[in-house]
Amino acid sequence: MWMSQVDANGHYSLFITPLHYYQTYIGCAISVLTNSTLVYIILSRPQQTMGNYKYVVLAFVCFDISYSLMDVIIKPGFYYYKQAFFLFSSGGLLSYPAPIGVFGVCLWTGFFAMSFLLLAIHFFYRYLSITNVKYMYLFTLKYAWVWVVVVALGSLDIALTCWFTMYPTENTYDFLENAIQENFNISARNLGFVSSVYWCVTFTLMIYWGDKSQKALSKFDTLLSSSTRALQKSLLKALVIQAMVPLFFAYIPCWICYSLPLMPFEISKYHYFMLLDPDRDTWENSMAELLDCSDSIGFSKYEKQPSAQQLSVE
Repeated sequence: MWMSQVDANGHYSLFITPLHYYQTYIGCAISVLTNSTLVYIILSRPQQTMGNYKYVVLAFVCFDISYSLMDVIIKPGFYYYKQAFFLFSSGGLLSYPAPIGVFGVCLWTGFFAMSFLLLAIHFFYRYLSITNVKYMYLFTLKYAWVWVVVVALGSLDIALTCWFTMYPTENTYDFLENAIQENFNISARNLGFVSSVYWCVTFTLMIYWGDKSQKALSKFDTLLSSSTRALQKSLLKALVIQAMVPLFFAYIPCWICYSLPLMPFEISKYHYFMLLDPDRDTWENSMAELLDCSDSIGFSKYEKQPSAQQLSVE
């Protein structure tokens, strides 16, 4: 059973235990500290050491920090009842009134989609660094705006999809009112929520570029030297690990929850709850990113100029 605190102005906070209430702030603090340390490590390295790869890593690190802060502001939760499910704000700055809560949840879904896009771009970068170095100029600061636009449009797409197609209606309120009142001790009309969607296109791109990169590294006629090939294999493995962490801890659990209402069996009597925990996901992503960055720095020291030339376009 969830507990709720509602003040005189109608601002609410939903949580299961006091620890559950504070875990969002603890997770955010860990994520910000870890990623800030990683930013310092990256910026302290000379351009020749990491090449343009430092911009790719910095983009992901900055996203991790913003994702953690967004989690504190929105505090997303997931709930499903009978054949319905929804993503809601359990408290935070963007939770009340209800329309603001809906906006906050839609904004959070945009950030959630952003993680898919950044990982897909990361896989594309890894593929180009192995097979088409001449196109690595696309990852220089001159073309950074292109990737900003791609990520922004992709994130905006899913956020607007939730806003325009999944905004709660009177039928939604009527269907969920009793369940929400019973379990959250708050009216459905005072709760900011939407149904959520997931995106599979970026998964396809990750698999495609990852497979192409692995095949390129396996060829004997590759133009890469043996030491540079070892570097690329290590970085590709680190990238796969980085992608597997959110896959198993966030994407797959969400996909299961989205699919359960479509199953031909009754689940309403169980009243399942699931609290999304992006901070844990972000912190573990940071660890994988740190390994990825460390591999790049370590191998660059060993190979000095050759690896730097392979990873950057002057």
